[in-house]
Amino acid sequence: METGAPSPNGRRWPRLAVSALATLAIGVGIGWGMWGWDGRASALAAAHSDTLAEIEAQMLYDPGTVVPLAEERGVVIWRAERSDGTELCVIATAPERTAYGCMTHEEFDTTGWVNATIMVPDGEENAGDMMMAALVRMPDGELNAYTQVWVQTMEPDWQSRYSEDELTQLREIEAAGYDPQSLELLGYDGRRAVWSQWTAGGFCLIALADDGVVEACGEDPEAGLSMQIIVDGLPTRYVVQSSSMRGPQLTVFKDVDTEYSVGADDDPMFDDFFVDDTTGEFSG
Repeated sequence: METGAPSPNGRRWPRLAVSALATLAIGVGIGWGMWGWDGRASALAAAHSDTLAEIEAQMLYDPGTVVPLAEERGVVIWRAERSDGTELCVIATAPERTAYGCMTHEEFDTTGWVNATIMVPDGEENAGDMMMAALVRMPDGELNAYTQVWVQTMEPDWQSRYSEDELTQLREIEAAGYDPQSLELLGYDGRRAVWSQWTAGGFCLIALADDGVVEACGEDPEAGLSMQIIVDGLPTRYVVQSSSMRGPQLTVFKDVDTEYSVGADDDPMFDDFFVDDTTGEFSG
């Protein structure tokens, strides 16, 4: 089968069961029996005479075989033949868009349908969603036009993953120029969240210090990252270690008498003072 537009998400269309529709799809079967120029086809041809002329001018199909069958959500579905009648084609047209699918009559007899995929045009219900237009062999042997629209569902709200306190901190980080949806919660320093981000340059540690948002990045996350800042008036050091066996792990060192720095080397003096990144409790 030849098609002028790929199916959504690269799916291979299964044989259509007339009684089955995809859960997130809107399907409309439209047919007027065997092919022929009935009153509805004539009315469609008159309404879309310019489109018909454009299709015929392409000389892709056998002369006189292009017949309009239905119009749904701004998309007109046509039937045609080509290669001296050896191939059956479905054509879907919309403003500034055309898609088609063709197969031999033998292939059609085997699969039971031929389809093309096109985007629903602006100004129509489900605009921007993908519509599959098909010629379908019904159980009684008749050929019908069939359309199905795959409704694009919204992704779960990313904000629902976080508490109000975490969202407040994310908004402050966003104000500094970061995309909050690209950040992952790495751990905690008391009630203050510490974040990570993967970028083209590697792995980054992002935190809110008393004087604003601070970032430390490294190309190799397994090499470790450290950040030395002031949090709630206390010298604080965040150290991140990672390995292929486990993801990034945050350790928080508190009340360290040292100068502010980012990316400083680890120092044994910090080993006696740290806070659990999950509970926020001190130990030493």
